[in-house]
Order: sequence, then C-alpha cells, then structure tokens
Amino acid sequence: MSLSQTSKILFFFSLLYFYGKDSFGKEKNSYPQNYFSSPLAIPISPAGTFCELRSDHFHSGLDIGTNEKTGQHVLACADGFISRIKISAVGYGKALYISHPNGYTTVYAHLEKFNPTLEKYIRAEQYKQKKFEIEIYPNNGMLPVKKGEIIAYSGNTGSSGGPHLHFEIRDTKTEHALNPLLFGIKMHDNIKPIIKTVKFYNLNDSYYAEEGKAYVPVLKSTGDYRLSGTIVGEGFFGISVNTTDQTNGSNGVNGVYSIEMYKDSILMFKWNAEELDFDQTRYINAFMDYREKEKNKGNFYHLFKLPGNRLLNYISLKDNGYIYLQKNDSAKITISVADVNGNKSTLVASVKAVPYLRKPLVFNYGPEKSTLLKRPGIEIDFEPGTFYDNVNLIYSNLDISLIKGAYSNIHQIHHTYLPLHIYNYMYVEPFQVADKYRDKALIVYRNFEGNDRGLPTVWEGSRLKAKFRNVGKYYVALDTLAPTVKFINLDVKNQRFKGNYIAIEAKDILSGIASFNGFIDGKWVLMEYDAKKDLLKYFFDENCTKGEHKLEIVVTDERKNEKRLKQVFKV
Repeated sequence: MSLSQTSKILFFFSLLYFYGKDSFGKEKNSYPQNYFSSPLAIPISPAGTFCELRSDHFHSGLDIGTNEKTGQHVLACADGFISRIKISAVGYGKALYISHPNGYTTVYAHLEKFNPTLEKYIRAEQYKQKKFEIEIYPNNGMLPVKKGEIIAYSGNTGSSGGPHLHFEIRDTKTEHALNPLLFGIKMHDNIKPIIKTVKFYNLNDSYYAEEGKAYVPVLKSTGDYRLSGTIVGEGFFGISVNTTDQTNGSNGVNGVYSIEMYKDSILMFKWNAEELDFDQTRYINAFMDYREKEKNKGNFYHLFKLPGNRLLNYISLKDNGYIYLQKNDSAKITISVADVNGNKSTLVASVKAVPYLRKPLVFNYGPEKSTLLKRPGIEIDFEPGTFYDNVNLIYSNLDISLIKGAYSNIHQIHHTYLPLHIYNYMYVEPFQVADKYRDKALIVYRNFEGNDRGLPTVWEGSRLKAKFRNVGKYYVALDTLAPTVKFINLDVKNQRFKGNYIAIEAKDILSGIASFNGFIDGKWVLMEYDAKKDLLKYFFDENCTKGEHKLEIVVTDERKNEKRLKQVFKV
C-alpha cells in the first residue's frame, strides 16, 4: 500500500470518527444514588447485565435471579404512577412501567401476575377487548404507587429462559435505557472479568473477507494477561476480545461494563455499557463477532467500528479502532476490561506485522450500496444499510429434492453466518399453485440449524412477497395443516380438569399461531398464552361457576387453518 493510499484511508477514518462520534456525550456519574431502592426484597444476583451480548440485540436491563422460583414480591423502586402495562406471549411477557417525578421510568418484566388491584384492572380490560395480548397507557396519576409497595410477583412469562425479574431504568424523555447499576443499587462483587480469547482480523479489504484468527492469552496473575509474539499481516487489522464477568454468589456468566484499547500509549477505542437507544440495538451484530455468537455462543466484543455500524455507545475512537502497521513494524496492544464495580483485568499483547500477500477481491455488496439480486425464481433489492461492510454475497440454487414439500426452487442466500441489519423484500416465483391453495402458499426460511419458519407472505401478481432479515435457505411451501390442539390436564373419565385451570397444548409447525379464543357456554373467556411452551391456560374465575359446562377452543394459524376443540366438563 502506498503512502498516499494510506493517507487517504486514514483521512476517511478520521471523518467517520468525527461524524459518528458518541452522541451520548461523556461518561456520566451524576445519576441519583439514593432515589431508587431494589425491586426485590432478596439480594441482587445478576443473571444478565446491561448491554450484555444477545442474539440480534443488546440486553436492555438487569436480569435479577429469583432463586429459580416464581412468585417473589416485586416492589416499586420509588414513588410514581403506572404509565404503561403490556402483556404479550413473547418478549417481556407481563410487564409494568412506572413513571417517576425525577424524570426516569422503571420497567418490571416477565411477571407472573400483578397485585390484586392491578390484576382486577387488567383482566377487566382484557375481557373488554377480548384479547390476552394488550397494551394500556393509563392516565397520569390514575394508578399511583408508593416506594416499596408490592406491585407484582416475579415470573417466567414471555421469552424468558427461566424464572427471574427483568428490570430497567429509562430516561422518560428519550426512552433510552440506562444501566440500573449506576443508580446505587448495591450488590457484592469483587471478581474481575475473565479474558478468554483474543481474535485478530485483517481489515485491508473487508471484515468479511476472512474469518479471523483467535489466540488464547496467558494468565500471569489474577486479572493480568499476556500474549507474546503475535503475527499479523501488514496494513490494517482489528481486534476483538472474548470476555465475560461474574459476581459473588452467582454462577451466571454476564457481560462486562467497559473496554479500552491502546496501541502503545495511544487510546484507540473506549466503550461502556451506560446507555442504550433501542433504535440502535441491532447494531450489536456489527459490535460483536456475529459468527462466533451464532455458531459457538462466544462473546467477542469488537474493538473497532465497521463502516456500516451507526452505534453511538463509543466513548472514544481513533481511526475507528483500526490499527495500522507497516511491514516489520511492531506495537504493544493493551486491553482493559472492567465491570461496573471497577474490577479490572488487563491484557498486554506484542504484535508484529509481516508481509501480506493480497489477492484481488471483488465485492458485490456494501454498506452504502443498493444492489439487485436477480436469479431464476427470485428477486431481492438489497437497500443501503443492509450490510456493515463490503461482502461477496454468494447465491446458490439448490436441488429441490433437499426439502420435501418445496413448491419452488430452493434459494440459498449466502453460505455462512452473515448479519443483515434491515429488512428487505424478496419476491419468489412458486411452481403452479391451484386456486384453492393460493391462500395457503407462503415463503419459508430455513436457518443453518435446519429449523423452518414461515414468513408473513402476500401475493404480488404471480410471485410471493415477504420481508426477510436473515441469510439461509428460502423456498415456497403450502401450509394446509391446522394447528394441533390437545388438553393436558383433563381427567376424561370424570370430565374434570386437574387443578384450578384448564391447560391446552397448541402448536403450529409452519406459519405459526395467529389467534386463539376460548368460550365457556358460548361466552368468551381469557386464555393466557405462553408461546415458548406452546401452552394455553384458563384459570377458573367468576365466568365458570360450579356445575357442568361446554368448552370450545378455536386456534387459527397465519394461513387461516383452523382447529376447534370441544369438551363438556364439570367444576
């Protein structure tokens, strides 16, 4: 690379740094320390930390362990009023939002149930709307709460992977999530983060040009790591660090709070987990090594910023964290990783550049390009902002015999893990579909693990159209099968349900469940839905008095295939 080329690239990086500089400003240390109390009466034991690396998103709060049980008292952290209530079969499950007079909002999610007053209010609204999934914005001051008041009970609803409380503190005005552990909520922690692996990437052409090379650092003493004799190719390279944290009394593996990187004595990179804009959360797929996360569950934090990454959490960036070494140059790289309590681990690596034999590379897609992919049977117009760096996207038309029931060519979009940031539309030509099956046709996505998921699909002329945001296999199928629905706790002989509820398993293998309704003696009753368990539940209430009743369950999938289940039962 000539000196003039190098100067141009460095100038380009300096522009990116100037215009992409952290809009959150400086690190803040002025959060109120005695205003909020703990949302639980038990000691804080993090099962997940703020801005922890998750699939396709940063974790937006603090997951607090509840001793692997549901039903712990959830307490209002400060005076205020309930400003939002949301109930969903996925995501946060049952969640409460409390607005406080100091300009912050606290969020309590994955709840099992609410206190009796709230429970009555919410159930009345569900019956009014005849829906399980609802979102309510009560008038300001309509539902006041006092600090320490029991507002709900911890649970495992929504997309929760186990009993815990998901807790957030947000700036009410911006709706940005803030790190709850910066507000004086105490926990015992004197354990330093662990640095497991360091990975080096050649960035002369594109991050996606090569897989990257990993090195295991040597631990000399507690929190002090060494890596000697590391060889990189001349030119630009980047580094990521596979690091996790742990707290006293917890077996959970958590994310870290801050990372710094120096080249010799120059600060190249600084990031912390202080604030999160939800509109930017998917940029995590550029912030971390996406392939390592999806394939190996590794937590590799990139210490550089890709051209298509618009994340604003960076405190300091020089040349976007890209390190440049000419042939035979060497440098000392120092990486410091800390948790929110100031426990710090440091890695020092000696790096030397050797000649790099570059092959000419051609990239057909880039972060700022709009490019049309048009092949027999499929068309995709990739919009600017889809990719984080230049990429040579590979398309393959696969043998139709690979997937039983395929009603089109099988279209393989790329061959390995590659994140797409925004949705794009694909248009797929199916084989001839009889008129009676047109409303059953849909585009299906198959991921690298072999799991199928039907996409919301519409006809546009002779083609099918769907939004997508993942690479993998795509094909057309006909979903003509109704959901499977069966009772779980029915005592058939006595026509009674065991326990104080009716439990029903409801599954759909392709397009997914779109709606569900339960009726007792022809009257709509509230069925609670746990999507991760494929479970519908009705808890006996005033709508089901003692005696004999007629129950009807109606479950419909996205392609309007319907299953009805009827049963006479006694209470």
